[in-house]
Amino acid sequence: MQHIDERIDVANTLESGQSFLWTREGEDEERPWYTAVVDGEGIRVRDAPEGGVEYETTGLGGSRVRELLGLDDDLDEVHDAVTDDERVARAVDEYGGMRVVSDPFFPCAVSFIVSAQNRIPRIRNLVNEIARRWGDSIEDYGHGFPDPKTIAEVGEEPLRELGLGYRAPYVAESARLVADGTVSADGIRRLPYDEAHGAVQELVGVGDKVGDCILLFSLGFGEAVPLDTWMLQVVENHYPEMDGGTYSETADAFRERFGEHAGYAQNYLFHYERSVSDS
Repeated sequence: MQHIDERIDVANTLESGQSFLWTREGEDEERPWYTAVVDGEGIRVRDAPEGGVEYETTGLGGSRVRELLGLDDDLDEVHDAVTDDERVARAVDEYGGMRVVSDPFFPCAVSFIVSAQNRIPRIRNLVNEIARRWGDSIEDYGHGFPDPKTIAEVGEEPLRELGLGYRAPYVAESARLVADGTVSADGIRRLPYDEAHGAVQELVGVGDKVGDCILLFSLGFGEAVPLDTWMLQVVENHYPEMDGGTYSETADAFRERFGEHAGYAQNYLFHYERSVSDS
């Protein structure tokens, strides 16, 4: 068992709609394990009783674990930047250990293409089933997500039969674009945000919101602000002055308000509002 002594709320980080690669294990309600297969290696993480995260892995290095869980982000700096806003401060009080993940690019892209008109449990089920059918298995950890070439070769019809519906051709074509290098994670990372937001939309089925999800939860663009129906409701109810009438103008207003950590502010608000609504 290994330990990283950084502030984190593992459960809320991995169950807040950022990532669909992790599977919750067992019945431990206080400190559940979450497993995934990343880079061909199995990993299992949970909140450590003394704080931080404890994990076991078949071969991932500590720096990769830190990257996946956003543990190199300076939470004190993030909180200082966003909690002058009363509602965000309330969300941070409740979920201050929640971090922004950094998923591998292709699984993240497929997850959010699949997310269109879907609820979180169904998205997770579809992503897990894609991995189970076409990904490599790691004993005791599950299946890794298949690479773009594999999904491109699988093609549209098996994906449609799996339950992806109209999203099936989007996933198949996006897989081809990544497999042949037309769309590159490294290429997008090198761009400024505005250009990156356009470049990621070369993937089929990726619009403004899904593009921002990929930029924030995989490619390190902390200023990306995914605006789904939940967040647009938050804007309408609590930040009407930010409503610019279009996606880009409203997202720009968020960035102007919260700066380089606008994505964190969005994520705290998103999780807080969903939790309040469910309570």
